[in-house]
Amino acid sequence: ENIDRSGTLHHLGGMLINDHQLIHVTHWPVKIGQSVRLQGNNGVRTFRNVVSKEALGLDLCILTLDRPVNTNNHTVLPVAEPIIGAPTTVLRFEDRPRRGTSVVGYGYAGRLKLALTKENYLVGGDSGKAWIQVQDGKHVVVGLNSTTKGYGPPVHKLLTEWLKNR
Repeated sequence: ENIDRSGTLHHLGGMLINDHQLIHVTHWPVKIGQSVRLQGNNGVRTFRNVVSKEALGLDLCILTLDRPVNTNNHTVLPVAEPIIGAPTTVLRFEDRPRRGTSVVGYGYAGRLKLALTKENYLVGGDSGKAWIQVQDGKHVVVGLNSTTKGYGPPVHKLLTEWLKNR
């Protein structure tokens, strides 16, 4: 509860990792040059254009914006390795009701998997929305919705590898 969404793209999901880049799922049809919106903590809408989309593998990509956003108004939640079996809040398309929490486990081929039930299943449009855990008393991003069956990329692992190679 009370998860700060000011670092997410409106309707699209993804999460800021710094003042001008977001993690997102590669299969979402975000295009170079597309205008995107973030809703600030102060209620003001911030518009930016996507200037690049770099695939990291396993349906994870980095979206780069044309200009930085104000991180006093748009929160960057840290990315962390998931705690397997810990309660995890799964964000959904903004107009859809939150369906409680799930837990994260290991899926196939290096992917993570949510333990979904008919009460907390995902549907089309929920892709790219974050999986949030509380670790050390703070909200952290541990995954992103990639399929309606609850699979997602190992965000921490892929992002760490990407940062090492920069």
